[in-house]
Amino acid sequence: MGFGGGFGGGGYGGYGGGYGGGYGSGGYDGGYGYTPADYSTSDFATATAATASNGTVQYTYDVSTVTVTANHPTRDNNPGDIRTGTFAYNNGAIGNDGGFAIFPNPQSGYNAEKTLIESKPKSWTISQLINALSPSSDHNDTTQMVSEITSWSGLSSTQTLGSLTSAQMTSLVNAYGRAEGYTPH
Repeated sequence: MGFGGGFGGGGYGGYGGGYGGGYGSGGYDGGYGYTPADYSTSDFATATAATASNGTVQYTYDVSTVTVTANHPTRDNNPGDIRTGTFAYNNGAIGNDGGFAIFPNPQSGYNAEKTLIESKPKSWTISQLINALSPSSDHNDTTQMVSEITSWSGLSSTQTLGSLTSAQMTSLVNAYGRAEGYTPH
């Protein structure tokens, strides 16, 4: 699944989950108890390095290491499943997990996802955004993603990015991460 700039996720513990963002496991708004405040950097330590191997990511902190086993978005602190590359590294990525960026904490991954979405043309509709960032050629069920993201966010597939309020943008970012399989921790 993955935005054409790369999104991934991160989490502590063994969440299980499918490769690259399965559907329906969530912790996002719309009754799931997630808000951007849940990504507060005061709540999560910031890793200084990360390495990936065999479906796990090992985060290095000042005084400890933590190994995370979960799907890409969750274990990589990357709700949008952003691909590794210039955009990801310019927005705080600290590593690469099979082509997906690893962020040092959930807030960094959320911020990168939001920045990526906000960088797209304001005239794009929600449907155009999803088709561009998660194309079917990348093994995404784009029709299902459009349906889920609009349902979970309360937005219309024809609504333009430029028309979104701050609250609606937050709902879109949260729903997109949920569709990618990210589980807040």
